[in-house]
Amino acid sequence: MKTRQKQKITFPSQASALANRPIQNKSSAQNHLTPTIQTKLAFDIHHSPRLATQRKQLSRVFGIPATGDGKIAGSGQAQLLPAFQGKTVLPKQLTAPPSDPVAQRLIAYNTLGTPHTDYAIMKVIQQLRKKDHGGLVPLTGATDFSGMGEGEKLYIASHGSADTGDLAGLNTDTLIGWLNQGDRGVPDHFGGIVILSCYGGEAIQDESLAERVANGLNVGGKPVEGARGFGFGTPLLADSGKSSVLSQAHRVFYMADDIAAMKLAWAAMNPNHAGGILASRLDYVNEYTSIQNNILNIPGVNNPDQANGWIDSYIKKFKQQAKMIEASLRALLADIPGADVAEKIERFENPSTSHKKVKSWNKLIHKQYELFNDYYLWTPEDDAYESFDS
Repeated sequence: MKTRQKQKITFPSQASALANRPIQNKSSAQNHLTPTIQTKLAFDIHHSPRLATQRKQLSRVFGIPATGDGKIAGSGQAQLLPAFQGKTVLPKQLTAPPSDPVAQRLIAYNTLGTPHTDYAIMKVIQQLRKKDHGGLVPLTGATDFSGMGEGEKLYIASHGSADTGDLAGLNTDTLIGWLNQGDRGVPDHFGGIVILSCYGGEAIQDESLAERVANGLNVGGKPVEGARGFGFGTPLLADSGKSSVLSQAHRVFYMADDIAAMKLAWAAMNPNHAGGILASRLDYVNEYTSIQNNILNIPGVNNPDQANGWIDSYIKKFKQQAKMIEASLRALLADIPGADVAEKIERFENPSTSHKKVKSWNKLIHKQYELFNDYYLWTPEDDAYESFDS
């Protein structure tokens, strides 16, 4: 039995600039990873000792031997990589990575269904990559984690199963097997795992998904973290690497369908910060009593029936806005070109003709975050995630 330690999660800001890495996608015809390359990547790696790590990764992925001086064997010129054969892809200005680059985030996404059309999954991936255009791979039995850098964390983007806490459509033992498998498993020097699915840190079974993965990893002493509720892709992901979390106690607000249930739940809640939607009506938002009691302190609100009328108005407004934001995000994602996750992300990060849509998408994500924050619904960051050592 491993000795594991439950940790309190903190959220440090991004400490350093992060290296560019290729986005990888699984070929439908072959049992290996083929890349979709960001236009930021400099293809001519001749005479660049600093790119040793990238050179080894490219050599491994494409099966092209790399020489000791940094050249790709068999060519004296910059090569087009297989995914772009016959296309003009070299950018006008090549951005060299910093000295001794260490990529900090590798994102692996669940391939169940069509994740590139799933606005919830794409929000998580796109927001997580806003400050780090790191690696992006499908989570499959063919995924190679062995090239992860020193301290690099693995972020798993997926829906979660409400019945088991597992990743949607993926048995946890299978997941652990992929992470441990031979020369493709996570290396000893990687930085740990953040599970961004709903319920990843909830003990829906005897142990949470994060705890089961921590117990099953062959590599010891690594944190495995999971959300204690419903994870949302919000602007906080870019800095903290953690989704905003709506607790199971507030699950009626996740679908935002039942006004009566939302009214009862919201009236009984305590505000969890001193701002929000009540701040403009009160001199002081009292975090030590219920929202209903706070509303009773609004000038002109003299009894519970009047307070109920205010609550009814607030909750109807919440539902209207929540549904509008969700519908708009779905529509925008459908309008942004891309036949898979890698292509969609390429359009988000190099939007060209989709610039206005990407800008609207980011504004809507910010608006969704602010809406839930104004209604005191997010779990405080220190309580949002559980962590277990492998």
